[in-house]
Amino acid sequence: MGLLSLAGVPVMVFTGKLFAAAVLAVIALGVFLRFAARRGTPGSAATPPAPLWLSAAVALLTALEVALAVEATGLPVRHGQPGFSQGNWLWVLLAFAGLFWGQRRWLNRRLARRRGSDPHGTRHPF
Repeated sequence: MGLLSLAGVPVMVFTGKLFAAAVLAVIALGVFLRFAARRGTPGSAATPPAPLWLSAAVALLTALEVALAVEATGLPVRHGQPGFSQGNWLWVLLAFAGLFWGQRRWLNRRLARRRGSDPHGTRHPF
């Protein structure tokens, strides 16, 4: 499934369907990441689930980071701005999803190490 959806990306880029090509590329990346996550090392302990407050804090931090990035790059995301396109919101949502997922996972691992439930048995200061 992932390879087939990735194979359609160059065809769509060639025909000028950039928005659809970006969506297919993200789907393919998600499929590949899902398969890669399932191939974990056998016998390794899983990271405990993240506390509820962590998701809310990371969502707030991510929203602030994406807003700053949009303003810093001058990406037109409001209807009144020259050069506005609905496709710009795809970039905003992809940035939010990527940053949220990565930061939440990273912070959850750090909290697990601080609580003493490090799955690898090593404690790091950061």
